[in-house]
Amino acid sequence: MSDGGGSEVAGRTSPVAGERFSEAVLWLAATALAVYAAARAVRFDTPIDRALPFVVVIIAAWAWCVRRTRWWPAVQLAILIAIAFEMMPLSEAARFAGISLSVAAAFAAALLAEPEIPFARGAFDVASVVVLLRWIPFGDVQLFRELLVLAGALLVLAALRRAPAGALRLRSGQAPAPYSVTPIGVAAAIIAALLPPAIPLRTVALPYAIAFLAWIVRARRVRGDLLGTALCAAVMAMFPWSGIVARGLPFLLKQDREERPREGIHAALAPSESFEIRLPPSAESLIVSGANVSRLPRGTTLGWIEPGHVALKIGDLADWGYMRRQHFFASRNHLPRHPAGSLRDYGYSAWIDGAARVRLPVGAGTIRVITNPHLPPSALLQIEAVEMRGR
Repeated sequence: MSDGGGSEVAGRTSPVAGERFSEAVLWLAATALAVYAAARAVRFDTPIDRALPFVVVIIAAWAWCVRRTRWWPAVQLAILIAIAFEMMPLSEAARFAGISLSVAAAFAAALLAEPEIPFARGAFDVASVVVLLRWIPFGDVQLFRELLVLAGALLVLAALRRAPAGALRLRSGQAPAPYSVTPIGVAAAIIAALLPPAIPLRTVALPYAIAFLAWIVRARRVRGDLLGTALCAAVMAMFPWSGIVARGLPFLLKQDREERPREGIHAALAPSESFEIRLPPSAESLIVSGANVSRLPRGTTLGWIEPGHVALKIGDLADWGYMRRQHFFASRNHLPRHPAGSLRDYGYSAWIDGAARVRLPVGAGTIRVITNPHLPPSALLQIEAVEMRGR
């Protein structure tokens, strides 16, 4: 059916070319104004804060994709919320949480806006999210590797594509029915792209392997709209620390959120060396880590605490930098049993150091830490601090 104003497709009337042009101009003008406001709102010199105008562009693009639905105002509202959080007098963690949650809500609303997501729009959604998760900080991007990861993610999405529900079979000679994707397919593509560190280059093969497996098992039959949307939102809510989600997710579940005072020591012991520490009366734990030990197997003893002959083993602690993107794939270390590391850097470069909390012998006023003499010559046992009981 058609009239003088346009054509009716799937129950919606498409505007004429002039109206489309006017709409696009107004949308671009509004986006440019929002980007300007975001740039002026930036008050802190972190990669996440500096990327706020770019985040605004992505949210505006999601809103444009669903502008024919009733969800577009909810998507655009996230722009105002993100800018407002940037301007509020909050701690860094609270500021990032507000910005990332608004981005997550915007993407979830965009996914739920239409029952069938056209494949082209789904591909844009995946590409925009992968860029947001992996390309911040922009200065750390290795373009060739990241493009390979992105191509793998789109291949996963293609393996999970499906014809729209209820689509009519078209007669021979007509254009084929368009493919669509579901939120669970979008989530699978995003997660497949999030996991490989791309250093070394062979880790880029992971999304391609996932795409092949999805095609083999015909996983495109799975729908799971709410589950897929929830997974996407959960990942997006952590985009300021996406490297932690990719390489250190267990830390977020095991970390001790109680702040305890520490007395710094900052000693590094080579094999056969020892170090004596006089403990404050309220001392409870020793904060330790390793250096140049990321390839040592779990259970390797790095040293002992005397009195008590308390063993300090790989597994109880880890190499200080094992979770860095460039070291993670080659490392044999895992998250310590009682992690005490700090969050470092931002975006996909974010990581947690391998420091661990080891209980001190009860009643000891002085301890001596002794390093295993049989360690490799370059290995170090690092004594970072004494931690006191919480106040």
